Amino acid sequence: MSLHSRLRFCILSVLLLAGTAFSVQAQSDRIALVTEIKGTVELAKAGSSSYAKIDWGTPLFEGDRVRTAAGSEAVVLFSNSNMLTVRAGNTYTVTAGNAATSLSGPVRAVDGDLMAAASDLTLHRAGQGEIEVLGGLRSGGDDSAISLTFPRNSKISSSNPVFSWDSSEDFESFTVVVRSDAGEIWSGSTEDLTLEYPSDAPVLEAGKNYFWQVKGEDMLDVFSSPLVSFEVVSDKEMAQIEDGKTQISALFENQVSNSGQLFMIGSMQVKYGLLGEAISTFTKISEANPTSPAVHEILGKLYYEIGLKDEAVIKCSCTFTLTVSVTT
Repeated sequence: MSLHSRLRFCILSVLLLAGTAFSVQAQSDRIALVTEIKGTVELAKAGSSSYAKIDWGTPLFEGDRVRTAAGSEAVVLFSNSNMLTVRAGNTYTVTAGNAATSLSGPVRAVDGDLMAAASDLTLHRAGQGEIEVLGGLRSGGDDSAISLTFPRNSKISSSNPVFSWDSSEDFESFTVVVRSDAGEIWSGSTEDLTLEYPSDAPVLEAGKNYFWQVKGEDMLDVFSSPLVSFEVVSDKEMAQIEDGKTQISALFENQVSNSGQLFMIGSMQVKYGLLGEAISTFTKISEANPTSPAVHEILGKLYYEIGLKDEAVIKCSCTFTLTVSVTT
């Protein structure tokens, strides 16, 4: 599969993950997604004259009308991977052809291939019932005084990762231990909550599983966190990721859009299994769009995938709350 095809494929993956899947056969009327909002953007559903303010991740259907206020704009990504900007003070009627008009910016093509109709990341997608269930759960907390945050049950793009963790206890120092199947390969100590894997340590081989944990030390005892795993992406995957970032950067050249570009990068990170890095990317989108249920859903499912249940519950609870507030 070419890089263009993979880029289309990973964009669809996150559209599915966000609960806005575009099934060509089953849901051909659901044709677009709002991937960038600046200022005040409103939507009138097809057949309605009533406009309501919308947020990042809003799905669009044939005949919907997107209206931007003065000083505002919206970026719309279509299921065929065409993308356009609705400029300030305009109204754009959503059509499957998504042809550029005088009311919108020029159409930009993400790539020229047919978009994949399915994705292995559909498992990330949370249905409304699942959101309600997760949102109502209490995790009961983690008995561990040290919670490992990155890397965690995910691939990483650097062979010199910066390990990070949280601690509910006031330990005097921490020791990070990295292991392979053959045993311990490196350890280092710090008083902080982060520690970089040094360049003079044994090389972390691409495609190989590693495990790490943190030991917290105080005057009386040593406490060890559970082990979590990580894997470095291959050189081939890294080259593909860098090439993809270059294409995405070119796509948004001379554009003020930020969330849209982050969305593209995050979708690619999910595609290549860089879930921890995708969390960081989608967190930036969340910070720019705090009332968006879609981005909280994405984050909730990503946290669930890497095994941070408390964070997943919080995000899914937020998704449910925001969804209810929008629909009531």
